[in-house]
This record gives sequence, structure tokens and C-alpha cells, in this order.
Amino acid sequence: MTQLRPLMTDAQWRDVRSAMLSLELPPRRRTRDVVTGHISDWDRGWYYQFAVDAHKTVEWVEVWCDNERIMTAAIAALARIPVPVQVEKQVIRIMGYGPGDDVGKGTKKRART
Repeated sequence: MTQLRPLMTDAQWRDVRSAMLSLELPPRRRTRDVVTGHISDWDRGWYYQFAVDAHKTVEWVEVWCDNERIMTAAIAALARIPVPVQVEKQVIRIMGYGPGDDVGKGTKKRART
């Protein structure tokens, strides 16, 4: 089994939070915990999840974009931050953990289907 390592810094998580809150309507999001595997319910709250140390076990955050306008705005906001993302249909997945040791490098992967 591949060991998962942190891909994001505290500053990157704060920047993601700020970017999503800067949108006209912050999109819904859910998270997966790297320790327990728990996937949260969809929520528009971007305040508490990224408070100090609250993101330490976030394997990924999925951002649900209700329409193309929200998707375009969210991608543009995230493009200013070097974060590892995957884009599929109406969801942007921001990777908090992954294989390797590229903390803070922000490789972007896009797969539009």
C-alpha cells in the first residue's frame, strides 16, 4: 500500500479558504479524513474546516460547482494558488494528501469528463 504524505501547507489551506469565500456564492464542499476515512456531508461552510490545525487530517476537499459559472470562478480563484487539484464534471478535488513527498508543490491535474 502506498504511504500518503501531506501535499498542502497551512498557508495553502488558508489561501483555499480565502479563495472560496471570495466567490459571489461560496460553493458547497465536503472532506475526507485521511485517518478515519470519514466523508463529511456537503456544506457551504468554509470558516471552521480550515481553522488552525482543523485541516491536518483532510485527505481531500471536493468542491461542488452547481453550474459552469461557479466552476469557472472557482477554478480561476484556485489557479492563483499552487494547490494540487483534479477537475471532473462538476467537482474540483483539492488534494491534501497523496503519494510522494511534494509538500506545497501544487501539481495540477485536470480531467474534464
